[in-house]
Amino acid sequence: MSLAWLNHIHSCLNKGNSVRLSAMPKKSKTSRPITAFILGLLATLLVVGIYKTQLVERIELQSLDARFRSFSNAPQNDSILHVDIDDRSLSELGRWPWPRELLAGVVEALEQADAKMVALDIILPNPQEVRLVTAAVDIYSADPNELTGSGAVPIFDDAILADTIGKYSNVFVPMHININAQDEKTSKLNESMASLLKQQPNLPLEQLRKELLPDIPIESRTGETETLRKGYLYYMAMGSLSHFGLPLESIGNYPAGQGPATPPLVPFAKNCHGSGFVTVDPDLDGIVRRIPLIVRSGERAYPQFALSIAAEQLSSNSGGYTISADSQAVTLHFKDSSHRIPVDKDGNLLINWIIEPKGVEIRPAHISAAGVGHQLKEEKRLEKNRNLSRQICIEIAYAKRPDHDELIELFAAADALYSQRLAAQADRLRKLLFDPANAPPKPTKLLAEEERIEKQIGILCEKLIKDLDEVYLIQQPADDFEKQILAELTKRRNLLRQLKEENIKIAVNLEALQAELKEHVNGKVCIIGSVATGAADFVPTPMGKRTPGVLVHSNILNTITSSAFVRRAPRAVEIAVILLAGLIVSHLASRRPVMLQAGPAMILLIVAYILFNCLLVFNYWGYWLVLVAPLAAMLLSFLVVAAYRQLTEERAKRHIRGMFAHALSPTLVDRLIEDPSLARLGGERRQLSCFFSDIAGFTTLSERLGEHETVQFLNKYFDEMTEVIQSVHGGYLNKFLGDGIFAFFGAPVPQTDHSRRAIEAALDCQKSLEKLNDELAKQLPDIGRLSTRIGITTGSVMVGNCGSSKRMDYTAIGDTVNLSSRLDSANKFFKTQVLVTDQTLNEAGREDFFARPLGNIIVVGKNEPVSVWHVAGRAGEVDGRKTAFENFGKAIELFSNCRFGEAAELFDKVIEEIPADKPAKIYCDLCHQYISNPPGRNWQGALELTEK
Repeated sequence: MSLAWLNHIHSCLNKGNSVRLSAMPKKSKTSRPITAFILGLLATLLVVGIYKTQLVERIELQSLDARFRSFSNAPQNDSILHVDIDDRSLSELGRWPWPRELLAGVVEALEQADAKMVALDIILPNPQEVRLVTAAVDIYSADPNELTGSGAVPIFDDAILADTIGKYSNVFVPMHININAQDEKTSKLNESMASLLKQQPNLPLEQLRKELLPDIPIESRTGETETLRKGYLYYMAMGSLSHFGLPLESIGNYPAGQGPATPPLVPFAKNCHGSGFVTVDPDLDGIVRRIPLIVRSGERAYPQFALSIAAEQLSSNSGGYTISADSQAVTLHFKDSSHRIPVDKDGNLLINWIIEPKGVEIRPAHISAAGVGHQLKEEKRLEKNRNLSRQICIEIAYAKRPDHDELIELFAAADALYSQRLAAQADRLRKLLFDPANAPPKPTKLLAEEERIEKQIGILCEKLIKDLDEVYLIQQPADDFEKQILAELTKRRNLLRQLKEENIKIAVNLEALQAELKEHVNGKVCIIGSVATGAADFVPTPMGKRTPGVLVHSNILNTITSSAFVRRAPRAVEIAVILLAGLIVSHLASRRPVMLQAGPAMILLIVAYILFNCLLVFNYWGYWLVLVAPLAAMLLSFLVVAAYRQLTEERAKRHIRGMFAHALSPTLVDRLIEDPSLARLGGERRQLSCFFSDIAGFTTLSERLGEHETVQFLNKYFDEMTEVIQSVHGGYLNKFLGDGIFAFFGAPVPQTDHSRRAIEAALDCQKSLEKLNDELAKQLPDIGRLSTRIGITTGSVMVGNCGSSKRMDYTAIGDTVNLSSRLDSANKFFKTQVLVTDQTLNEAGREDFFARPLGNIIVVGKNEPVSVWHVAGRAGEVDGRKTAFENFGKAIELFSNCRFGEAAELFDKVIEEIPADKPAKIYCDLCHQYISNPPGRNWQGALELTEK
């Protein structure tokens, strides 16, 4: 562009001449596309150089989290059930840690409900102290000291849980491996102990002490004996878990981490069906997204906890499995097939997270451990009632000696056996925990004998109750002492009946609870873990900042069993994608107009790449392809090329902007730069529908609200009206006039249905005001409900850019505009809300709206009458006024034909149906006036309004 040409335009403008800029010469190119392209390429190469830095990787990981949250393709696994130790469980079953008898009860209940597998996501490395529980069962007695004693019974929680775990062949217990930590068990004593136990795995503790510390008794509690004791238990537990581990040769060149292990207690390690480590390995930003599948500890490699469960689940129909690994995958081998699990270069599985939208039921399914606890509580109640019934029978037997000496002797024998069994259990638990090689078996003979005696006691107790009913309670007492005995026996018999009735209810409730639990549990892999608010087992994941660890394991399990793997794309592919993205944008930005073509094209490319990456590559193909670096390459190359072009060929556009900015609005300046032929004042005549509105009673409202609140209300009001007029119906909102609005339809974008749009917008504005009325009613209850008065006309107007040399606006002027303003005001006279001209309603489709004619009116400033209609709604929204509106229309026709008497009768009918109808009252009064004083021959049948 030559400077002389620009000066010519400037001189024409200064003289007041209009100039047509369509003759602008072609732009001279002062930049070289090849140079611009090379600059874009260099910017792309810069992005390639930094795409693997820590900062970019952090942002890429966050983008991966966003993909999981929005585009996860992980299937919802119905075979996994979470048994949550949640806040409700702690509230109803007791604070954590629970007695392990309670954990055993949860496991037992799940097994009885036919769980496929039960996994305890709870580390159990230390023994739990033996509890002493009061043996008294006095809750049903009026006098707590009347029936029972106050002894205490020891509860061996660890033995109960270990026996429960060993009772079933599908219970998994985890271990912990501190990856890449230093093994502290490196003393000579530990090395000697490990070597000896490797040769003799079942060596008792005392014999081990004689071998390694012959001069120090184990009871001495010296540092060496404590090291020996702890090391012995550690190696015994690890020895019990060793068959769950893998020989090192089976993992080949798999990049396994290494660290010391923390195993569960020996009895748990011996009795569990499977185990694995539950250690997590966060990414560099501290978020857990990936998990190592195999970790070394000692001379074995151990699988991840969920991997062990998945292998067992997948092999359920094939009779077993083996595991092998290499640098690219971990493979589960079955009898007739295999299951390959891809891993990254560090041996980690990228977890495919199940993330559900809010309000959607999350799967895998969850139940609260409290639900299982209700069943355990009912069983405890049943047991307490049985013990109380037994205690009552003992007292009755003592009261009726010698008839029931056999029962008393059996009670004594049962107590003796019980004491023997407690002593045997205590010795067994102590040795299970501290000398497992010497642990005696369960006292099965004592248990069997106890069971036999309990059956006999049950039979004799039934006989005792029968004698009580048939003999003792029907005898006539001879003296006061016998009366007292009879009263006591009657009291105990009533108590036995109460207990029996309650036991029946408990049994029914227990059966219902068991059936309900079975519906949830049957055939499921049940994972028991803590999700309570105060628990420590929370980690940040793509699911959230505090994700329970148990959910991590279920997502690993789901990923493996469903084969819904997400793999990281190869590095070479990612670099190629970055280069391609940057080169495409560099090419476009160097050869196409930056703002009109290259910029929008780049935005489309960014959106397309995001959708391609998220929907196709990630969601459909299951690959994690770099997202941030290609977008950065596009943006940086575009900015570099655009900046270069801005300094060269865009310089001429800056000259144009500098010359015209003082004369045109910024929007028109931008349009002028792209199309200089628009640089002229004036407009064109178009057929439009004009829309004027204001708020009825706004002056009163503003006085009540005050200035600040009035402005706030107007802002809300204009927001609602703008949404309806512009967004919903496509109108051009020209300006705000106090509380009024001027808009038109049909320009600048042509609209063939502009009349219908205008009327539809008016009706919707009335509805939108209702919401504001509800809010206003709370603030000013006595203000009443506001309404919007709207006038709509259709006709030919002048529309275009009008204004001064310093500012132009796109607006419309003409009689049609003025008339719409007058109709807006006419609503005040008629007490209506929407008035439109006959032409507007006809073009919009009269049959589609619920409307009535208001006859001809002459507005202020006009001499010719205009036919006006009152629009009350859409055709389908008739609200009971249909008959009244029809009568009103007939009356208007009679009125215009000077048949005032007949018209008055119809107007009276309208008033009867709608007493507050102002138009009917106006015309009715005029009819009566014209009956007594008929109008002259020049009467036009029109109402003349005297106020604007």
